[in-house]
Amino acid sequence: MLISAAIVGFGCAANPGVDGGTGGGSAEGGGSATGGGVGGGGSTGGGAATGGGSSTGGGGATGGGGATGGGGASDAGLPPGEYTRTLTAFPNRSFDLIIPATDGGLPPAVFQLHGGGGNRNAARRTSCPNGVTTSPQCFDAMATARGFIVIIPDGTGAVLRTWNSGGGSNGWQCVSGPACSSMVDEQAYFTAVLADVASLVPIDLNRVYATGLSNGGSMSERLACQFTEVRGIAGVGSGNQWSTTNACTRAVNVIEIHGTADPCWNWDGGPASCADMNPGSKISVPDTIALWSRNNGCDGGETLVPIPDTMNDGTTTVRHVYSCGTAALELYEVIDGGHTWPSGAGSGNGATATDWVANEVILDFFESH
Repeated sequence: MLISAAIVGFGCAANPGVDGGTGGGSAEGGGSATGGGVGGGGSTGGGAATGGGSSTGGGGATGGGGATGGGGASDAGLPPGEYTRTLTAFPNRSFDLIIPATDGGLPPAVFQLHGGGGNRNAARRTSCPNGVTTSPQCFDAMATARGFIVIIPDGTGAVLRTWNSGGGSNGWQCVSGPACSSMVDEQAYFTAVLADVASLVPIDLNRVYATGLSNGGSMSERLACQFTEVRGIAGVGSGNQWSTTNACTRAVNVIEIHGTADPCWNWDGGPASCADMNPGSKISVPDTIALWSRNNGCDGGETLVPIPDTMNDGTTTVRHVYSCGTAALELYEVIDGGHTWPSGAGSGNGATATDWVANEVILDFFESH
C-alpha cells in the first residue's frame, strides 16, 4: 500500500477536555476504498471531496473551493493556505489541509492525528505550549514553516473519536475504544484521504512520516507497519499495538518518546488506561523498541545522551540512540514524565517535560531521515 504523506498523530486522550473534546459525527464502520492509491486524482470508492473550501491563504480548489469530483487542482496545485476537506465516503470524518509556501520541489506531508477521545482541533492543541493554538511553536505551524504539508483528520465516533490501531485478541487491549472494537477500516480511510490530497497538491511520495501521542501514536505505528511509503514515525506515549495481533516486519525510521510514570500507557505495558475501557494489555515500551530493533537491523549497540535538565518540571530525559544498519531508532526516556507531549499543552496525567521541545526533536528527526 502506497502512502504519500507524513503522518503525525496525537494519541489516546486520558482527559477529553485536553486531548479530546466532543467531535460529533458517527463512526464509519469502514467504507472500503477500492484501488484508491495515492497520486491518482482521487480514490476509487474513497469518494470525492465535497465542501472542501479554503479557510486561509486564498482560494479553494480549482473549480470552486473543494468541488465534487476530487478538487480538479491545476498543475501547480492549491495555493498556500488552509483548507477543510470532506470525502463523500466518509462524511463525518473531515480533515484540515495546510499547504506551505515552497520555493520549488516536492514537499513532504504530515498527518497530525488526534488522541483517543479527541478531534482534529484537539490534535493541534496537544502540541502547543500551554495549549495556545495560535502559537508559532505548535507542531502544525512549525511543520508548515519547514515546508511540510500538514493533514489533520478526524477519527470515528459520535462523541469520543478514536483510531483503530491494533490489539483486540489473545489478551491484548483493543486500542482504542469503539474504532478498534468495531474494526474501522483505517486503511481505506487513509488511502482515500491521501488520494484526495495528492489530487490537489504535489507531494514527495518518498518523504512520509508519522507521529502521535497514545492512540494517535499507536495509529502512526500501524501505518508504519502497513504502508510502504511511510519513511519514519515518532510515537509519543504509545507503542506498537498493531504488532501484537498483526505482522509488522518493515524497517522504518522510528523515534519513541515516553514517560516512565505514564499512567495511561505504562512504560512496562499492561492494562492501565485513562479513558479506554477495553480489557487486555498494552504493549510495553521495551517490547516496542525490541520489535523495531529487529526490523531495523540494530546490533545491540546503544549510546545514552542525557538532555540538559534546565527546568524545574519534575522530569529528566535520557536520549537512547541505537546502532542500526537498516533504519534509525531512538528513544527519549522521560524519567518521571507522564502521558504528555514535551513542551506541549499538558494533559493532567502526569508531569510534562519542558527542558526540550518535542516538536523540534520530531521535525529534526524527520528531516534527517
